[in-house]
Amino acid sequence: MAIVSKTGKTGKALENKLQVYFDACISAFDFSGAAAISKDGKRIWTGIAGHANLEHGVPNTENTKFRLASVTKPFTAIAILQLQEKGKLKISDPISKYFKKAPRNWKGITIQNLLTHTSGIPSYTDFPEFDVRKRWTPTEIVETVIARPLDFKPGEKFYYCNTGYVLLGIVIESVSGKTYEEYLRDHIFKPSGMRNSGVDNNTMVLKHRAQGYRRDSAQRLDNANYLDMSFPFSAGSLYSTLEDLLRFDTALSGGKLLKQSTIEAMLAPGEANYALGWTVEALDGKIITGHAGGIDGFTTIFERIPEDGYCTTILSNVEAQPVSQMAADFRSIIFGKPFKTPKKFKAVKVDPAGFKDFEGEYELAPGFIITITREDDSLMAQASGQEKLALIPSSSHQFFFARLYAQISFNRDKNGRVTELILHQNSQEQQAKRIAKRSKTRKKR
Repeated sequence: MAIVSKTGKTGKALENKLQVYFDACISAFDFSGAAAISKDGKRIWTGIAGHANLEHGVPNTENTKFRLASVTKPFTAIAILQLQEKGKLKISDPISKYFKKAPRNWKGITIQNLLTHTSGIPSYTDFPEFDVRKRWTPTEIVETVIARPLDFKPGEKFYYCNTGYVLLGIVIESVSGKTYEEYLRDHIFKPSGMRNSGVDNNTMVLKHRAQGYRRDSAQRLDNANYLDMSFPFSAGSLYSTLEDLLRFDTALSGGKLLKQSTIEAMLAPGEANYALGWTVEALDGKIITGHAGGIDGFTTIFERIPEDGYCTTILSNVEAQPVSQMAADFRSIIFGKPFKTPKKFKAVKVDPAGFKDFEGEYELAPGFIITITREDDSLMAQASGQEKLALIPSSSHQFFFARLYAQISFNRDKNGRVTELILHQNSQEQQAKRIAKRSKTRKKR
């Protein structure tokens, strides 16, 4: 039976448009991974590209297992809400009830604060001094931030916090009497029919596991940095496949995991369009729910449109792939909205002597700074809390990143002074004004 989209086109016409766009992504930024779109639980399009293992020439397939990164968080949230449905906890409970080492300044922080990133607890992933190559226990991870002051009073604002989601994993284990892995296997994966999903670790032999990659400054693929998968724990340690995530969507829609009233509460948006473990946004008259993720070697997004029954999954084994832009463009294709087809950036030669005009600090958002520096004959960009990335000129005032699909352009005032930069990423333009250099005593996250 032909599937008809709201554009009025038959399933084959829609499938062809999706494939043409996907082919453009492969050409523009060498997409590597797997993508699928389903409607009402039935796959309507699948796209596969690149290699699960370049060294052995193994291509990605529908069975390839990708690390989900923060797409783990909806699973952690569902586990917490299942335990609430069983009367074993309340999300209004203080975290100190389940984590006995909670310091005094955590008084008043609830499970709901952890779910919604409103606890004020510092995120352990903000501190690069921690060794991601060693084996960690969940308690050891949390102990890295216990002595640090809260970033803000609980409930005062939103700040994305991986520590909170590690604490939620500790709560799941404490309340259920099972390990986090056992609980998800028994109460989410098995009921959903997810036979190829689990908590990743670096020692087990896992059939069809994808190797993760990253681009170097010359845009070549390298093996990603090593990350012990105990480090992300319940904030980002799961792996899965296209088919399993489709089964997850079907199980959630079919009431196999949570009651409908609980699902509605889970998807009620709060600060920064974040609900209980899910992002929830109103876009083009549609409610979009889901989560994106990024971890060493992998970029992911899982997105649902419950009203229309659509689900989009994009799993890539290359860092910093523009999966959010891809998901948005897929959505535009489905609903007949305008979008820009991605194109490959072209490098040009420019005199590096002019790079000195661009050096400085630019504020993209309060407290979020992009620092532009010159190193030898290259221009570099570094965002707050992130690594330094090389910029490649595409004109005298516009540059693209060597390692991600994004551009920066610089604007000058009438006197020729560079006053701002524009970040072009995920089909959006973000303005960053040039600011005076910050004091060295300013607190760093």
